[in-house]
Amino acid sequence: ALELRSYLEQFTDANIEPREPGSTEPTPAGLPLLVVGTAAHNPLAATLLKQSGLETRLPPLGPEGYLLKSLRYDGHPTLLVAANTPRGLTNGVYGLLEHFGVRFTMHGSRLPSRGALRLPEVDEAKAPAFARRRLVDLVRRRAARTGELDGAGPVSPRAVERKAEAGQRQARRLAKMA
Repeated sequence: ALELRSYLEQFTDANIEPREPGSTEPTPAGLPLLVVGTAAHNPLAATLLKQSGLETRLPPLGPEGYLLKSLRYDGHPTLLVAANTPRGLTNGVYGLLEHFGVRFTMHGSRLPSRGALRLPEVDEAKAPAFARRRLVDLVRRRAARTGELDGAGPVSPRAVERKAEAGQRQARRLAKMA
């Protein structure tokens, strides 16, 4: 939630007041709600999931998947970011930021023009396409475990770094082509 707040403050005029899960403090009428959490740790997220019949959509998304859903709760326009784990919530926050117009590149993020906070209409459930998405880390771990790089025999730590850097360069080239 703090990451979302940090980004929103950079391109909206909204005064975002985070609240602890389970807070009973009333929200002024008409203000939008951004509810970020897992059902296990955020009672309001659990309530919204149950009342909206969304609790069955979350488990199949796994530990890194997330759900974004526009709702109304207690007279407030509400946007729910829910996941099964904190990692899934992080993915959901970044997914939501993309709906606000934030673009993430290998060279940093690009923010939309500054303006009023308007909650997007969204109904999205996403899970990663790949179980493992850390190619560079996998190369380093395999080399550390086996002492070999791609079956070429014993290698130095610098050779492992060069292989990882080559993978990063390839990823950048592919990103430019996309």
